[in-house]
Amino acid sequence: MLKGLNLKRFWKDLVRILAVQPFWFGRFFCHYPIAQIRRILSPVRWVLIVPGDPNTLSGSKGDEAMLKVVITELRQRLGTIQISAMTHVVHGKKAAADLGIAPFKWRRLGYKLRSRLLSFDTIIFIGADVMDGSFGDEWSCKFWTLADQSARDGCRVAIMGFSFDESPPKSVLAKISKVSRRVKINLRDPVSFRRFERHFPQRASLTSDVAFLLEPRQPQNGPQDIFKWVQSRKAAGDSVVGINLNPHLLKDAPGLTMDQLMKASVQAILNVASAQPCSFLLIPHDTRKGINDEEFLRQMEDQLKTPLGVRLALASGEFHADEIKALVGLVDVVFTGRMHLAIAALGQSVPIGVITYNGKFEGLVEHFHLPEWLLVTPAKACSAAVIQDIILRLLSERHGLIDQIKTRLPAVLQLSKTNFNDFLQP
Repeated sequence: MLKGLNLKRFWKDLVRILAVQPFWFGRFFCHYPIAQIRRILSPVRWVLIVPGDPNTLSGSKGDEAMLKVVITELRQRLGTIQISAMTHVVHGKKAAADLGIAPFKWRRLGYKLRSRLLSFDTIIFIGADVMDGSFGDEWSCKFWTLADQSARDGCRVAIMGFSFDESPPKSVLAKISKVSRRVKINLRDPVSFRRFERHFPQRASLTSDVAFLLEPRQPQNGPQDIFKWVQSRKAAGDSVVGINLNPHLLKDAPGLTMDQLMKASVQAILNVASAQPCSFLLIPHDTRKGINDEEFLRQMEDQLKTPLGVRLALASGEFHADEIKALVGLVDVVFTGRMHLAIAALGQSVPIGVITYNGKFEGLVEHFHLPEWLLVTPAKACSAAVIQDIILRLLSERHGLIDQIKTRLPAVLQLSKTNFNDFLQP
């Protein structure tokens, strides 16, 4: 066990654990003694990742992108490590195995979970859009409680860059106000950072989304035909427009229906197709039950395939997040309602138009100093004329937008890396 022991880390870990636990004898030796001793003596770093969605881990391609980046950064920076991801269902266990990490089963907060967490010296929360209560305060409060307890028990704890709503629930604000200052907090865009600073001055760091660091990858097996289709349409002289629309967008537009969004989208695409030599690629980016993009886009495909024919394709099948990033790098512009599809496109210097929700896109656009006309609310997106105008303007101004994105991208990538700075050390 002592072979390869890092003595410097051994003493730092021991001092930290004793310093943060006043009743250290009872906690250190009674909570989970074997795990604690292993944690200090072993040359292996034990890391737990807390995902945004413990049920599926990677049902959202955005979640998969962030997980892959965090896992890659951990292995590059820390060397010999054992990584686990918190989950409690079969789908999550399979996803963990596919990512090459171990599942860490849990069901509820409490003494037993807190004791088991002492076997980890580092805990990383993916963050994203689950820390501010905008999708319900229950999970957000659980995550903040877990982060606080783990930091007070001697773990290194960081929350990767996340969005922060204009008006978070009071219950979430109360939890954050009590969180240990040992928790490293990162906000993923300037707008979220300013909002957070209003409540908690000098408490967080400005970063960008960790998914910007995802490396694109061409598929070795499986769905390669869609890549060939994009190349063939561009060879035929068409611009290729990536489209992602989904029922999740209606959450911020009470009174509007999927049928209205579908009708407006289909008409807008037909109008653009008649005005420009364009082809359209429908790109799903979330396959979770209840908010499945592909179900919505298949209905759109059914209505468009007769008038558009070969100028339309659906990127169906089992794509991974890095493969989707490679795919969007081939298209000319993207119009999307998914944050991480927009991030994939910007990371490939592809201009975007976005349907906003929960105030989460404004900061992303500000990172790149892009114009506000790229943003449209869900209510306005139910107008065919609005969608049509944005896509046509994207196409006509894309070269200037590409130059602006390329100018800002190095700084945004550097901000993404700061999620891990001053936190992950061998």
